[in-house]
Formats: sequence, structure tokens, C-alpha cells
Amino acid sequence: MKRSAIQSRIEQAALEIAARQGVVLVDAAMVRESGQEFVKVAIDKHGGVTADDCEVFSRHLSSVLDELDLIPWRYVLEVSSPGLERVLRSDREFLHFIGRSIEILLYAPMDGKKRYCGRLVSFRDGIITIEVDDGSTVDFRRETVARARLLYEPRR
Repeated sequence: MKRSAIQSRIEQAALEIAARQGVVLVDAAMVRESGQEFVKVAIDKHGGVTADDCEVFSRHLSSVLDELDLIPWRYVLEVSSPGLERVLRSDREFLHFIGRSIEILLYAPMDGKKRYCGRLVSFRDGIITIEVDDGSTVDFRRETVARARLLYEPRR
């Protein structure tokens, strides 16, 4: 089975577990770092996830992955929260973090700027819309964005 097919099956299993556990699957990826294989999963829920949420999710996903026997090599399963200043990579992440403050770095300047910060208002059809400090909105085509990441917001 190809890596992409394994990745897809892992994501599907993680989505099913997330729905049962009442959390949102933010990301599920197979990555190779320092010569070791990882299955990295990020989950979230309103108010944030706890270590217990991650542990329960990890146990369930580990059991399902063992049953499915998808991954023919040794790997480490890592389940965590999305992180305070997470880089946004997938459509699912952009949709999940609507309402949060983000930073956008562009490949090329737009109106003389390459860096924009604001509240993520929407993500639709490859268009990222943020509300900037003056209350206006700015649209970015996804392919013009070099990096988008969450910005830390202290709890009030």
C-alpha cells in the first residue's frame, strides 16, 4: 500500500475516533524526522484539549491502527493539541481556526507588505479572509501565502 493510501486510512480512522470522543481532528500526518517515522495527530475542542483527551485518543487510535495493520514499519504515535502558534497547512485547519488571530506571510508583497496579521474571518474556495486592525477585511489567494500561523492570544 502506498504512503498516501496509508495516510488517508489513518486520517479516516482518526476522524471517526474524534467524532466519538467529541474532539476535532485538526491534523493527521505521517512524517519522517531524524530517521524515525511518526504518526502525528493534532486534536482540539472548545476550551482546548487536555493531556487526558490526548491520552484517550492515543489509546483508541493505537488500537485501531494495530487492528488495521496498515503501517509496515516501526513508528511512534504522537497525539497533541494544535499548539499556540501552529502553522496552518490544511483546509481543515483554516476552517477550524476561524475566529482566531493569525499571521500571513506572502511570497510577494501586496500593497507594499508581505506580512499581515488579523482575525481569520473565512476560508472558502482557496481564499483566506482576515479582518485587520482598522476593521477592514483583506483576501489572500492560498497559493500566494508562503506561511500562515496562529498567533498567541492570552485567555481573558
